[in-house]
Amino acid sequence: MVLIRCCLGAAILVFAALWGGVAGAQEDLFETKAKQAFMIDAETGTVLFAKDADKLIPPASLAKLMTSEIVFDAVKSVIRLGDLIQGIVVQSANDGCIVVAEGMAGSEANFAKLMTDRARALGFGKSVYKNSTGLPADGQVVTVRELALLGLHLWKAYPELYKLYAQPAFTWNKIMQKNRNPLLAMDIGADGLKTGFTEESGYAIVGSASRGDRRVFAAISGLTSERERAEEARKLIDWGMKAFERKLLFGEGDAVGEASVYGGEKGGVALRAKGPINLMVPITNRDKLVARIVYDGPVLAPVEEGTQIGVLKVWIGDTLSQETPLFAAENVAVGALYQRAFDAIGELMVGWMRKPASGN
Repeated sequence: MVLIRCCLGAAILVFAALWGGVAGAQEDLFETKAKQAFMIDAETGTVLFAKDADKLIPPASLAKLMTSEIVFDAVKSVIRLGDLIQGIVVQSANDGCIVVAEGMAGSEANFAKLMTDRARALGFGKSVYKNSTGLPADGQVVTVRELALLGLHLWKAYPELYKLYAQPAFTWNKIMQKNRNPLLAMDIGADGLKTGFTEESGYAIVGSASRGDRRVFAAISGLTSERERAEEARKLIDWGMKAFERKLLFGEGDAVGEASVYGGEKGGVALRAKGPINLMVPITNRDKLVARIVYDGPVLAPVEEGTQIGVLKVWIGDTLSQETPLFAAENVAVGALYQRAFDAIGELMVGWMRKPASGN
């Protein structure tokens, strides 16, 4: 393990490529025609694929996922809105969204504000909603990353209502309404979620699928046709299921690494996570896996056990796949005078080395 100090004072501990050497020029593990794409493993939170995942795009009918979230949160599986919920989830009913919005918030504009506020509460900092349907509106934008994470949230928070997304059809007023999600008819374990289309950003979909003990959520946008959307989503999900396997990186209580300490009775402090660290790793491209401990250091003594010190960041290729907070695994008291003096000299030398070069 090699300790590297950056010029800005952040310290990075590299224990690269846990099953091989560090990859040089990173090659994409998967290619898609989608302009934006994002896929995440449900159990471990490993980001399996990302392509322009934070670009702001119009949501189209994918906005209905947030409409559903607010409705699901309100009913808590106790009061069933029945036909309205099925109409929104299965048939993508615009009128159903508007009725729910006006009934819950007095107006669709008020409901849209609830949607944006709810997005912030869930940790989605970029999504902005202007209506409940996703119909084109100035300033209404989302990202494929936040859409996929919203799907993951819906599955975790509302397991009973989530099952509606897999419903192939329902009948209301003697008219059968079919689910518009093309993934449900494919043999890939799909059970959700939603399609969308705008002239500006093309065809999009948020999909979920499970096989055995694996589940993934994927969102793609920027496709040119319904057929291309369905095929690209199928290929991405199928690849995500087949190309990765679950690995235990560190067990409960294992030391992940060490951070340097300034002015302490010892020169470093062991770091560990709150629990085991699991990751989905590529089966055939393990040389693409790189892990680093990133912290702002050196850490000033005294250090109290349990204090968050840094973050373990893991990349698969060029994709930042997982971030895990790391905490001090022990106490480190203030060192004797000679130890602090020695650290001061060392920090003075390192600080001089950190200074950026002047000139052009």
